[in-house]
Amino acid sequence: MSIRALVMLTQLEQSVGRAKAFLHDSLVAKVPFLAEFLSSVLDLLVGPLTGNRTAHYWVGVLVALLLAGLLFVAQFRHQPGFGLRGFLGYCFPRYLLTHPSTATDIKLMVANNFIMPMVNVTWRLKTAFFTGILLNGLVAIFGPPLHVFEWNIGAVIVFTILLAFAEDLGFYLCHLAHHKIPALWAFHKVHHSADVLTPLTATRNHPVEFMLIPPCKALAGSLVMAPALFLFDQPPTVLEIFGVSVLTMFFAMLGDQLFHSHIWLTWSPALQRVFVCPAQHQIHHSSAVRHHDKNMAAFFSLWDWVFGTLYIAPKQREDFAYGVHGDAKQRHPGLLTAYALPFWDALPQRATVLRWLPARLVGGLRGLVQSAQQAVAARSVRRHADTL
Repeated sequence: MSIRALVMLTQLEQSVGRAKAFLHDSLVAKVPFLAEFLSSVLDLLVGPLTGNRTAHYWVGVLVALLLAGLLFVAQFRHQPGFGLRGFLGYCFPRYLLTHPSTATDIKLMVANNFIMPMVNVTWRLKTAFFTGILLNGLVAIFGPPLHVFEWNIGAVIVFTILLAFAEDLGFYLCHLAHHKIPALWAFHKVHHSADVLTPLTATRNHPVEFMLIPPCKALAGSLVMAPALFLFDQPPTVLEIFGVSVLTMFFAMLGDQLFHSHIWLTWSPALQRVFVCPAQHQIHHSSAVRHHDKNMAAFFSLWDWVFGTLYIAPKQREDFAYGVHGDAKQRHPGLLTAYALPFWDALPQRATVLRWLPARLVGGLRGLVQSAQQAVAARSVRRHADTL
């Protein structure tokens, strides 16, 4: 990308920042939630360009297209239909674009963008919060900060790597808990209920899960941040190139936008023990029993290797279906069911609750839920059929 384009992106980010500042300082801020709502609209529209509150930053999208292009050329260069049109069909097959599961992905992505700022009760539990607690503990044990080291390029690189590994460990442990603890699985199951994978599936999450993951990553990251503040003379910074975090660029090189996709891309078995490849995460979404609770890490499969949850993806795609094992039908066909059902599924004594309710009321509630699910599913199927 040219320097001019990078400058334009920087100017866009600054303009968005000024627009948000204006919203919070203007009369709009006096109306409850209105300023936050308008800020969410800005992030939804330009987030992929600025990197604010998005899982689809332009760097990752661009690298994903390049990787997909290399795979397309390698597989189809000697076949009929090879060309731009064939490449677009390879990257964006019609059955994925029109699938009911993709429609639910879009609904959750948009709805979460507006709902999370209003319901996120864990927003204070950031790296700075946990770092402050740990730093106070270090001072209580060892005395005032030592500040015996100075930052140089080598120290910044080491800090960046350690912080990335630590935050990924925090994600791994939180993710593992969501698979092993039934009450948490009830919410995480929304993500795994996707029948097909597209990059939009990355944000197919329940708000409760979105509230739990960042504090876990922040707590793990503070284990690196606090010692750095204690030992170095200046606050640490993450290495950047042209204003883009090296971590963002590195994760993009791993094909993070292909993790939730139909494109099968693997590394060598040795590399798969350190870095997650797209095929490994696609296996994580498999409904096959042999794949259950495998490949939990976000980017560093080293944690899967260490804790025994690693599954090496073969070079050729395995035969499996996506979704939740044991669910005969889609339990989250729409936005309402995706938001509401996990709360019911998370109750440990659902049968006891039902026994205390009048039988007629229980039957009516069950019938209402089933009717809503069937209506949403039928409407999605009709829309999908109309587009074929």
